[in-house]
Amino acid sequence: MSAHRLNQAGSKDIRSIKVKLGVHNVQQEQGQERLVKQAFLHPNYDEEYNNDIMLLKLEEIAVFTDHVRPIGLPLTKDEEVPKDCLVSGWGHTIRNVKQGSPVLQDLNVTLDENQLCSDNHQVCSSGLNGPAQGDSGDPLVCNGVAYGVVSTKTRNNTYIYMHIPDFLD
Repeated sequence: MSAHRLNQAGSKDIRSIKVKLGVHNVQQEQGQERLVKQAFLHPNYDEEYNNDIMLLKLEEIAVFTDHVRPIGLPLTKDEEVPKDCLVSGWGHTIRNVKQGSPVLQDLNVTLDENQLCSDNHQVCSSGLNGPAQGDSGDPLVCNGVAYGVVSTKTRNNTYIYMHIPDFLD
């Protein structure tokens, strides 16, 4: 999860945040709901989106089903990230409409070399299409492995993801 996303929630008690598992359409499916027991914010997170990553510990364990499965993580910090990836989330789909999509959206993105992301534990994609407002904390998946977490977007349409392999410890 993105630390920035938790900050957007304001002073909300962490134990009142619900996580939904195994849901594609939040208006038509229940899935598994779990309360968050504890949030582990990266100790060096700052408002400039450095180290914009956290782990959530749930009150109850997830029950694995056809729709709820663990996702792979990179094996080492030095593992090369594939260039063709998928980002998914329930962020805004219409500009200037402050409401997320009820249906999980996904988009293919191509990671590129970008000076913004060269040494900040980040990877980038760019272009007109990418994660939207409300997608912070959503996964960047490449070849079935979670390589990134959506962080932010710059004014020049560069999308920034926290590079999970740098945070494996």
